[in-house]
Amino acid sequence: MMEYRPILWLMGGLDPLGASGVSLDLRIVAQRPVHPCVLVTRLTVQTLTSFDGDQQAVNPLFLAQCISLKAAHPPRAVKLGMLGTEAQWDQLLEVLSGLDCPLVFDPIISTSSGTKVLSDDLLHKVIRDLLPKVSLVTPNLREAELLVGFKISTEHDFVRAAKKMGSYGVQAVFIKGGHWVPDGEADEIRGFYWDGQQGFWLITKRQPHSCRGTGCALSSLIAAELCHGTSMIDSLVIGQRQLDLAYRRAYHPKNLHGALPRLLPTPRGDEFCLAHRMIPYQYGQRERVEFPKVGGGLGSVDDALGFYPIVPSFEWVRRLGDLGVKTIQLRVKHMETTQLEQVIKQSVAYAQTKGVRLFINDYWFLAVKYQAYGVHLGQEDLAALDYSQLL
Repeated sequence: MMEYRPILWLMGGLDPLGASGVSLDLRIVAQRPVHPCVLVTRLTVQTLTSFDGDQQAVNPLFLAQCISLKAAHPPRAVKLGMLGTEAQWDQLLEVLSGLDCPLVFDPIISTSSGTKVLSDDLLHKVIRDLLPKVSLVTPNLREAELLVGFKISTEHDFVRAAKKMGSYGVQAVFIKGGHWVPDGEADEIRGFYWDGQQGFWLITKRQPHSCRGTGCALSSLIAAELCHGTSMIDSLVIGQRQLDLAYRRAYHPKNLHGALPRLLPTPRGDEFCLAHRMIPYQYGQRERVEFPKVGGGLGSVDDALGFYPIVPSFEWVRRLGDLGVKTIQLRVKHMETTQLEQVIKQSVAYAQTKGVRLFINDYWFLAVKYQAYGVHLGQEDLAALDYSQLL
């Protein structure tokens, strides 16, 4: 059967070096299950150390390309990067206003070499006219400061900035923290997410080498997930995981200082599960609440879990445990309460005798009652959970 791939529009500048912009976007989403279409807003003359000039795409041609694609190949999601100049502004708004899909905006206000590419007047128009149409905006620290008009140097500043951007009408904000080094946390990168109702910190491990194009790559990977109807939060987490994979496999082009991402079609088993490297923090009444560690006493929770099977019954738990599988998730659906509790009780007791790390899906109260190794909870369950009940 022919594979179906949803359409993803990549809109932004064309970097001849391929270290940013739509050329990087194309390469990073090539192994994702989407079909990318490219719309170039600017042609640039740049290297990794200098930005020597640019020219916006020819107005009539840009508009004609957008109209043609919109009629024949409407997108399921759009990633927007570097904008054109003010002369192209009305055309861009006209195109975006007629789309009914998520829009991820990575605001390129200045280049890595320090050249400002967005005028103050156009920045004002972005805040007033564009952000209310945006599903997710992903500024880095310096871009966020320009958008909100104050310096961001503490966790409180991140939260305040995200909420201010939310007041502009954007649906969700993710402020990337690659340029911010909290005291004592030089090996981590912290970004803050806010969607008007909930917020959290997304913590990833800082790469040991200099990485280029992280902002372009992340926003494109998020948009690729949104093409499939994935929720915004899940798209962010999956996109960040894929970005981590891509930079763990980064390569260095000859005579180029800085690593470029490489995303392969099928991650190796030892690289696929990076959840232990991504530590969310919920933002609520307290300044920061870390997710609780699971119990069980069967090894360090920092051990990489890798792939593990999800099974529907005690019989499958026992069958795999007898074969030597050491991590299993029990996922039971549509079972009467008394029978469900018995299945979980049996499974936990067996797992403890075999040294199996058994995760219980959804039924955290029964996992706590019978002292399972861990629980698997979805986003909605986490939002309503009192973490103290798991400790």
